[in-house]
Amino acid sequence: MTTVPACQDTVAALRRDGYAVLPGLIGTALLDDFAAQLAARLHLPGGAPIERLRAWRPDDQQQIALRTAGYACEAQHQITHHPPLARLMAGLLEGEVWAQPRRFLRMVAPGPGEWATEPHQDFRYVQGALDTLTAWIPLHDVPADLSPLRVVPASHQQGLWPVTDTTGGTLPHPVGLAPDDPRWQPLPLSAGDAVVFHALTVHSTLPPTGPTGRISLDVRYQRTDAPLAATALLAPYTCEDSDDPRQWARDPQLALPDPLTVVPTTAHRDVPGPDRATSRFLEAP
Repeated sequence: MTTVPACQDTVAALRRDGYAVLPGLIGTALLDDFAAQLAARLHLPGGAPIERLRAWRPDDQQQIALRTAGYACEAQHQITHHPPLARLMAGLLEGEVWAQPRRFLRMVAPGPGEWATEPHQDFRYVQGALDTLTAWIPLHDVPADLSPLRVVPASHQQGLWPVTDTTGGTLPHPVGLAPDDPRWQPLPLSAGDAVVFHALTVHSTLPPTGPTGRISLDVRYQRTDAPLAATALLAPYTCEDSDDPRQWARDPQLALPDPLTVVPTTAHRDVPGPDRATSRFLEAP
């Protein structure tokens, strides 16, 4: 597992492996505040906020309610713009960066099930800037029995992987990747740790095998002078003004680049191979 505290080392890890683990990047008090705000907005009964969240078993509609509640929480925006995280992303991308408004808060209940998040590369869905970096931030410890984020090291250097035509779920899997494939590298984390990974890094999660669920936040960052896919401006929950992130993101620190280069979105199976020369993290062809 690649664990790196310094920006220079993180750049090297991203180039080599497509991901890096950043220990202690997010203050645990901020994570606790987020859990408390979420549990209060969702009216979850019980004891400690994080335990109330992890004992919850949301259905599809409640998952949408969770995501909606996240945008209403000040702590979600504080995590998104957390100074150590923002400085890291600016250093990695060597310029002015911004956090995309679409952020994904996920509560995953214990199994059964083959996948929690099916194997994929973000670039097929994010598109826009090739060097889009995702920060995967759990709100609590994620040991091995909670089925932490898993990656295929160096998978980004293979460009866009071919995908299967059909799956049993919602995403077209990269060809040949089963849950027990030996190439998977699980990344157990402690509360306050984060994983940063490239848009071409293959990743997935499995359902937790312990008695409690897993809750995490994904935030994506890119340079302000890089293109953005049009769908990245659409709300990931049902609301008014769903095409205006200045309204639906509820983020007082959101600053859309001016000018903002918006490009059309292609169906994920039809995304062309990206231009490797535009990346700071890919080897030249």
